[in-house]
Formats: sequence, C-alpha cells, structure tokens
Amino acid sequence: MDLPADPIASPLVFHGNCLAGWQLSLELRLRESQGVDVALESLTYEVADGRTSQSWGGETLDASALRSRYGEGAAGVPAHGARELQLAVRVEGPVRGPIVVSGEVRGRDPAGALRESFRLSAAQVVVITPALDSGGACAAP
Repeated sequence: MDLPADPIASPLVFHGNCLAGWQLSLELRLRESQGVDVALESLTYEVADGRTSQSWGGETLDASALRSRYGEGAAGVPAHGARELQLAVRVEGPVRGPIVVSGEVRGRDPAGALRESFRLSAAQVVVITPALDSGGACAAP
C-alpha cells in the first residue's frame, strides 16, 4: 500500500464566499505482490494530523460500498496489479504539515482470508485560491 501522490487540501466554499472548512483528498493504492487475485471484503481508513495525531475522519467500506463508489472492479485487486481509490475527509481548519493515513484491508485469495494493516505518512499540498469576494450569502468581515 502507498500514497502515489501528495494529498491535496482544498477550501470548501459555498454561496460564492462562505468558507465551510477544507477537504483533504488523497489516493490510496492497494498492490498485490503474490501473483493471485484478491477479492476485497473491506477497507477501513482514518486520516489524522501527523504532528498531533488528531483524527480528521475516516470510514469503513465493505465490498458492496467499494463497488458502489468506485465501480464494479473496485472490490478486487488483480494478480500483480494495483487498485487506486480516491478518498477524502473534511477538516475544519487549513491543513498544515504532514498527515497520517492508517487502517486495514481485509480480503480473500485462493489460500484464504487476508488482513493487512497500514500506516502511511505524507506531506500535503494546499490549493491556493483567490480571496473570497464580498458578495454572496456570507458578508466579508
């Protein structure tokens, strides 16, 4: 498992100028290295501040939820292949510094049940946007 690119923090803006927090988007890549197809049963992940360990959120997705969100093939990883999943969490303040993504993947291969825990760290990129305008539903201070 790895994070193939730096996570991206983007402001969530509504009604033209209402800042409602930040969205941290990241891509998690699951790899198969033993040469067998793996049927995923669940993915549990949590995203946290790498300095303070404060959790920003996460979720558990079973095979049905993986297929629903990412397409029919998302509940499996082909032999010697990879599956990339886009994940996101909402955070209150701007994200600064490193993040930690931890969790567990459960699945099955021809030999039986699989369970792999992971803990990945990464820097993140903050998307710079123009200043919020004074129009819209939220008055500028």
